[in-house]
Amino acid sequence: MSAVFGGESGYPGYNPPTTAPSTSPRGGKAGSPENNIIHLSPYQPPATPQQAESSKPSHKRKSRKDTTKAPRKASQPAPAPPADDSDQEHAKKKSKTDEEKRLRKALQAQFYRAQHAEAVRHLEDALPEAYKTHDDPPGRETVAQDVKYIKDTPAIRERNVELSRELEQRNLELRIVKKERDDAKGFLRVTRDELNLSKFVIMQREGEIGRLQNRVNYLESMLAGP
Repeated sequence: MSAVFGGESGYPGYNPPTTAPSTSPRGGKAGSPENNIIHLSPYQPPATPQQAESSKPSHKRKSRKDTTKAPRKASQPAPAPPADDSDQEHAKKKSKTDEEKRLRKALQAQFYRAQHAEAVRHLEDALPEAYKTHDDPPGRETVAQDVKYIKDTPAIRERNVELSRELEQRNLELRIVKKERDDAKGFLRVTRDELNLSKFVIMQREGEIGRLQNRVNYLESMLAGP
C-alpha cells in the first residue's frame, strides 16, 4: 500500500491521486490527521484490453468532431441535356461558323492576290527595257525576268564600266575631230577669201588689158592715116 500512495505504481499508465484535507465542518476534530485524510481504494486493473489501451498516457482520444464527421460524398456528374433541338441548333451554329471562316479566308486570299499583283507591277516598272515582258497583268515571267536581271547585275555593271571607258575614249576622239573640222573650216574661209581676191585682181587686170588694147588700136589707126 505504501507503493500505491507513494506516487509510483506497478501498473502502466496509473497516476495516483493526491490527498486533500477534509472540508467537513464537523466537531472540533479538524486537527486530527485521521479526519483530514480521504482514504482511496487501491488501483483496480482494467477488465478488458480496450480499457487498458485507453488508459495509456500516450493515447490521444479523438475529438467528437473527428468521430462525428461524415465522409465526403463523391461529386455527381452533371445531368445530360435533354435530347431535343439542341443538336440541330449546334449544327446550324457550326455551319454558320464554317461559312464565316471560308468567307474570311476568301477575302484574305483576294487581298493577298491584289498585293501580289501590285508588287509584280512595281517589279515590271523597275526593270530595264531589255528585261521587260510587257505582260498585262504581269505574272511569273516578270518575276523570272527580275531574277535574271538580279543575276546579271554584276556582269551588267562590269559591262557598264567598260562602256564608260570606251565612251570617254570616243568623246576624246570626237573632240579632236571637231577641232580638226574647225581648223579646216577656218582654212576654207581663208582660201575662199584669197580666191575671191584673186578673181577681183583678175578682173582688174582684164580691165586694164582691155583699155590698153583700145589705146593700141587707136594709135595704130592714127599712124596708118586715111
